[in-house]
This record gives sequence, C-alpha cells and structure tokens, in this order.
Amino acid sequence: MGGGHDPARAKYTLARMLERDDFENRYRSGQPISMHELLYPLAQGYDSVVLETDVEMGGTDQKFNLLVGRNLQQHYGQESQVIITLPLLEGLERRAKNVQVAAQLRRYHRGAG
Repeated sequence: MGGGHDPARAKYTLARMLERDDFENRYRSGQPISMHELLYPLAQGYDSVVLETDVEMGGTDQKFNLLVGRNLQQHYGQESQVIITLPLLEGLERRAKNVQVAAQLRRYHRGAG
C-alpha cells in the first residue's frame, strides 16, 4: 500500500468503514477517528488479497479487519477466506501471551513459505 495508486483504498468506502460499531458510535457522538484507524483494516485486509489466504484467524477484536479482507478478496475476484475468531486471552499476562502467540504464528508462516 505504498506510493502510487492504491487499489485497496479505491475499492473500499468511508461509508463501509463506518459500519464498524466502534467507528459508527464515535462518529455519531462527535468523537475523533484518526486516519490510521481507518487505514489499518485496509492494510490488514489487503494482506489477505496479496497472500490469497484461504483461512485467517484472529481475536474477536479483529473481526472487522478480517471481514474487510473477505470483502477485498471478493473485489479482486478471489474466493473469500474463512475467518476464525477466538476470545482474547485473559489475565495479567494477556498482552505478553498475545504477543507470544503472534510471534509464533509469524514464525510458522515464514517457515511454511
């Protein structure tokens, strides 16, 4: 999603982004929504297009981003990925566990390529 024409941004609308409950509620109440918050789901979704993923797994907090990926895949003529969401890990070490799981998945992905 570097310089030049960005097809992912051209295929997704602001109205569609505002369908996300959090964005919709904040917009209606006049609370700011930063540009990076809007671009992040597109960047993550475009990864699904580039990688031509069949299945993507994430925490329940990532459901919207995963659905953006499905939508972008359809726009690019790909079959939509299956998404699997899991509850966030609870406890005092939640962040450390999530970071550790993410690192393990990255290592697995690199090894599978």
